[in-house]
Formats: sequence, C-alpha cells, structure tokens
Amino acid sequence: ARLALVEEGAAPEARRAADERLAEALGIVSAQSCPRSEPTVRLLAAGLAEGRSDAATARAAYQRAEALFAGQGDRMGMAESLAGFARNERALGRREEARAASRQALDVVEGVRPSVLREDLRTSFFSAARDRFDFHIDLLLDLGHVEEAWVTAERARARALGDLLAEAGAGLRRDEAPQLAARESALQHELNVLESRRLSANETKPDKLRLLRESIDARVAELETVRGELRRRSPRYASLLQPEPVSFTTVRRELLDGDTVVLEYRLGEKASTLWVLTRESLTAARLPPRREIEPLVQEASAWMKSLDWPGRN
Repeated sequence: ARLALVEEGAAPEARRAADERLAEALGIVSAQSCPRSEPTVRLLAAGLAEGRSDAATARAAYQRAEALFAGQGDRMGMAESLAGFARNERALGRREEARAASRQALDVVEGVRPSVLREDLRTSFFSAARDRFDFHIDLLLDLGHVEEAWVTAERARARALGDLLAEAGAGLRRDEAPQLAARESALQHELNVLESRRLSANETKPDKLRLLRESIDARVAELETVRGELRRRSPRYASLLQPEPVSFTTVRRELLDGDTVVLEYRLGEKASTLWVLTRESLTAARLPPRREIEPLVQEASAWMKSLDWPGRN
C-alpha cells in the first residue's frame, strides 16, 4: 500500500501500478486475519483517494480506518483518520463538518498524552499534535471564529510549554506524595513495555493483541487516577498538566489598557497568523508559512546585533 502512494503520479502507468498494489494490499487484509495492518492500509487508501480528489472514496475510507483503529484502541490512528476526514470535508466545502472532525481529532490527541512515553513515539506525537492544532486554527479563521482560533492557539502554546517542562523533568512532584510519584513512574515504565509488545505482536494471534490492549487501557486508567490525585495535592503540578484556558475577556480586563496593543504571532507550516489585541478588539492577519518568515527574522536579528546596522547607536 505504501508503494501505491510512492508510485502515484501524472503518468497513467504509475496510476495503474498504484491501483494494482493498493487492490492487492486491500485484498490481503480483507481475506486474511490482519487486525493490526488493516486500518493502516485503509488509511493509506484514504490518503491516495484524497490526493486524487476522489472525495467520496476518501470519506468512506477515512471513516472505515477510524472505526478500525478505535476497535483496536489505537488512538494515534484514530486521530490521524479523523484529521484526514476533516481535511477531506474542508476540501468539499463542508467546513462545519470539518470543524467537528478536527475538534474530535484534537480531543483524541489530548487523550493520547498519558501513554505516549517511548522516545520514537513522542517525536511523532508532538509533530502530529502541532499539525492538528495548525489545521484547526486555520479552519476556525476561515470560518470567521477569530477569538476561538486565538484561544486554540493559546491552548496549543500552553500544551507545548507543558510538554517541554515535562520532558525536562520540572520536578514539581518531588515534594508532593512521593509514593504517588513513584507509582506514576512505575506505570509509565509498564506502559512502555506493553506498548512495545503490542507493536511487535503477531497479527495471527488476535487474543494476545486483545489482552495487550486491555492491559494498556487498564494502566492508562490507573495512570490518570494517580495523576488526578497528584493534581489535587499539588496545584503547581495541576497547572502544568492542565493549564487554565485563557479568554480574550480575561486578557482585555487584566492586561490591556487604552494605550496598549499586543501583537502575537503563531508560525505554521502552511500559514502563519498575527493576532492584534487591543482593549476594544481582537483581529487576525494571515502571514506566510514558517519557512518564509524564519529566514527574515534571523536576518533582522543579525542586523540588529551588527555594528553596521544604521539604527544602532
């Protein structure tokens, strides 16, 4: 199925080859017991259909992939399928449907956080989470929901900061309930082991896969309970894991006066945004993507540090 995506191109021969390989892959997963591979193949088929602007086929394939991933308890797969469905709906002009699917994908991504512990999985997770937020913000701006888009961007910023602090080992739990902190660490280790076993499990043994999924779900549930108690005992830990949502009303009341303007940037892979906040209004301006802005910022920064810069005294 991945070869089908690679060989997709303008030439009719490449298209036929892609179709043949995709049909072969779909035939294999449909006729044989391949519970772990089937949703991935369905997802690849959806992506191929989306790339060809075959919206109806892509829509059905994304829905099928999401249902299969959900049946396996694979929340990363669910989020990817929902994100593809949202893209497809947006391309069809069904922006409210796209908004609902995108919101659901973000909710799933947030739910994945407790169990994303392996280094390789964390890297792909953080990249996917950023893409999900970027898409949702861009869609909200298209719909004219400027304040909701700004709040979502603030939420993404807070989550990214929390992830960085957690990765760096902020140590906010060391003085709070050491037994709970030890249990949290043990559960994280157990989840790493179980997830590695699930990824390497033989597909011809569905009972083993089912037991692994049940064990993972049980550990995640216990981990959430432990973290809930840690949040209750440590306000600092709670603010790290679940930062309070910010609103424009709060910012306007507490941070802005009649002589203050706040400019806030969010750089995205496909498009960037500048928000302008005043006491009376919140507006958004669309900017070029990150790859175009960052070199200009670096150049400006270099000039500002240079003795040759005309504005430097």
